[in-house]
Amino acid sequence: MRDELTLLVLLWCIYASELGIWVPMRAVLFRKGQGRTFRTAEGFPGNAKGCLHWNHIFPYFQQVYLTQQAPLALSTKAVANQTGQSWAGSGKGSSANLTAIRYDQIESLKRDGSILFINGKRFVDCLAEMEAKESICTLEALKAATEEKRAELVGGYYKSRLSPDKDINEHLGNLNKATQKLRILCSGLFLYALVLCPILYAYYPAPHTLLYYLLSSVLFGWLISAEYFLLHRKLFPKEGAKRVQTLLKQSFCFPIAIGACKDITLKAKAAFDPIAMGKVILNAESYEDLCRLIWLDLKYPTQTAMLSVEATAHQEETRNHLIEATRSALEANGISIEKLETPASLDPGTVCFCPRCFSEYQKERATCTDCSGISTKAIS
Repeated sequence: MRDELTLLVLLWCIYASELGIWVPMRAVLFRKGQGRTFRTAEGFPGNAKGCLHWNHIFPYFQQVYLTQQAPLALSTKAVANQTGQSWAGSGKGSSANLTAIRYDQIESLKRDGSILFINGKRFVDCLAEMEAKESICTLEALKAATEEKRAELVGGYYKSRLSPDKDINEHLGNLNKATQKLRILCSGLFLYALVLCPILYAYYPAPHTLLYYLLSSVLFGWLISAEYFLLHRKLFPKEGAKRVQTLLKQSFCFPIAIGACKDITLKAKAAFDPIAMGKVILNAESYEDLCRLIWLDLKYPTQTAMLSVEATAHQEETRNHLIEATRSALEANGISIEKLETPASLDPGTVCFCPRCFSEYQKERATCTDCSGISTKAIS
């Protein structure tokens, strides 16, 4: 009985490990609640290096979308793998792993799945294979263009990610309908294999009961794997490597097959910036809070690791392109920049406040204690 109990616990542990979702730096995880509304994950935005979020335990509600600011930090002279920033109010940023390469130094561009390699070295991890392919096309165009043309291409790169697709609501609705059958199957396997069968075995602990339980669960998992394969091939025909890799894991371990729906939706909208995705998926209040976090970070960047003069210039140019594209997107979406930069209320006796995290101070001070290098604003 002890060995059988160990097996059941192991199956639950495998399933629990699949509930974890790593949210990388500058990314936002949108998850659907038990109703029709979406919201950002608890703990957003985490820290500058990313955070771990636990998905809903019941498969039917595992409808999540992960979006990220542009994976490439572009300027007219070079490309970097990050902007060395941290979300407003989330502590100090990080530039320790920042790598920048001039366009004239790029000799080869390759990818392995969603990982982009430049000159044979791992450069940046994109969210999806298509995003890595598009990044290669963007860098090839920038390398071949003149410096004057590059400014236009860089601006267009950020604007294309920030401009919400007019049909995105329809796309999300179609995706919801397409995954309906898969979510029902995953929920059925969860209830059967991880809830009902262990209870039955507790009452009828016979060897043949355990054998029937395992065989039927494996067959049920294969049915889900087949449905996943057909749906993924229909929705993402060019992501064959990821499809085969996930299919193999599901086929050999049915607890992994229970999370098949998450594997379909998680990175389905990876090409969109969080601001674009939030516009069509969040309510007005949540969307404004999201825009405030992103805008204040761009407007008031914290001091990070010491960079060379060239790298600092690249970062400033990249941020300026992002600010311009973000401002245009926010204004087009009806968001007031002035409202984002103004605290909702200040306590009586407040002398100054931080324009980045809105920390309030009862005595005059030059900089914020939480946001490195950010000057406070006096109350007029």
